[in-house]
Amino acid sequence: YIGYENGVLGGVISVLTAFAAPGDAVLLHSPTYIGFTKCITENGYKIVHSPLKKDEKGIWRMDYEDMDAKLKANNIHVAVFCSPHNPTGRVWERWEIEEAMEVYKNNECVVIADEIYSQLVYDGTEHVSIASLPGMKERTITLGGFSKAYSMTGWRLGYLCAPVGIIQACVRVHQYTVTCASSFVQEAAITALTDCADAVSYTHLTLP
Repeated sequence: YIGYENGVLGGVISVLTAFAAPGDAVLLHSPTYIGFTKCITENGYKIVHSPLKKDEKGIWRMDYEDMDAKLKANNIHVAVFCSPHNPTGRVWERWEIEEAMEVYKNNECVVIADEIYSQLVYDGTEHVSIASLPGMKERTITLGGFSKAYSMTGWRLGYLCAPVGIIQACVRVHQYTVTCASSFVQEAAITALTDCADAVSYTHLTLP
């Protein structure tokens, strides 16, 4: 099921409000996007960072033991996972995501998956959507938007994909905080989805 939001950060706030209590800890990899930092802390939640580490080739990697330890030590049941990762630019390999998701599943953790950069991967790199992995569909809220692939940055329209019960809980939060996203922006999103696929494909021919 799909719900819409005022950007990805609006989706993060709605999910946290629906599934976490004020003061709860949220696992987040670092370095991270400052938007996550502010929308989590300014809405009354605590961030616990699990630092990414560079391997011998200078590639950013997750530390699965650290993730597991932080989840357990802080009784964390909600995590924000950015894929592809902002700001490092890592497009996680399938095995990396599979290992991370095993950690989350073993700790009964709901995953807020920011996948807004999923259409901007190059050179044949595969983006693996987290909800597509075994056992993750029922515990993943996938967030996306139109700012990046469709160059609608200032219009702030996002969406979330999740099982119906999760969507209903998030929509209730959205409805009674910001009411709705602007109708003309929703119309623009329909045009982007129906008429602009060639423009998105063109970026793969000309960038980076």
